Amino acid sequence: LRKRRRGSTVLHACEERRTLFAPLCVSVDGLMGKECTKFIQRLADSRSLTWHRDYSTTINWICMRLLFAIIRATILCLRGSCTNWRSVNISDGLPLDFIMS
Repeated sequence: LRKRRRGSTVLHACEERRTLFAPLCVSVDGLMGKECTKFIQRLADSRSLTWHRDYSTTINWICMRLLFAIIRATILCLRGSCTNWRSVNISDGLPLDFIMS
């Protein structure tokens, strides 16, 4: 019931903005949810026509890219970043002058 109520509020907000909401639910085994599968199929169909490739090649490429992106994001959340975060390249000093004024 809670999931349905939340889904209806999200869909209502998306309809106001004329956008599409497709939750990308993926299990630990790599199985995708129903909405995610439909979204990827539609994306692969349009991309295969644009790229002049086979549908099977395109959908496999999209699935692999998506799954590797999820793996990278999960590892980053669990382990944290290896590099220090750098905000602005201040070699010429211009951003610093802009911030200080």
